[in-house]
Amino acid sequence: MYLKVIIYYTIIMAKNNKKRSKFKSSLHIMHNGTSRITDNQNGQYFCNARGAKIFHDKNKNKYLDIQLVENNISDDVKTYRVLSMGIMHIFDNEPCVTIEENGKAIFYLLPKQLSHRVEEFVNLARIVKDQFPTNIKFFRFANGTFDARIIK
Repeated sequence: MYLKVIIYYTIIMAKNNKKRSKFKSSLHIMHNGTSRITDNQNGQYFCNARGAKIFHDKNKNKYLDIQLVENNISDDVKTYRVLSMGIMHIFDNEPCVTIEENGKAIFYLLPKQLSHRVEEFVNLARIVKDQFPTNIKFFRFANGTFDARIIK
């Protein structure tokens, strides 16, 4: 109910101020927590605040390739430069990450099992100023579980 009131109020204000395009962006931010910066001509994708391309069709987005490790976390696991992360409500609460690769921002989906860890990192970022970008290692264990650690 509260969200509907905010959206209704925002629509009225947008019409009155003739700032409809800004309303569409703010609605998207409220809906799924991601800033929509640009939208392509045919509506297949949009770019998040870090510049990574996110396809509206969930199946066109790639999952991050997470390395399998044995019993303990090792130093030879790939470290990713994470620009941002969160939960994509438009993709059934799928955790996601934006990673810097070769100077470009790339969007990846993460396994649902990492939702709790993503939420922890996002909550930490709310407390600690300038938490992102940061270096993170993602792990997949033989028993099918996943984990992630911030590397300082």
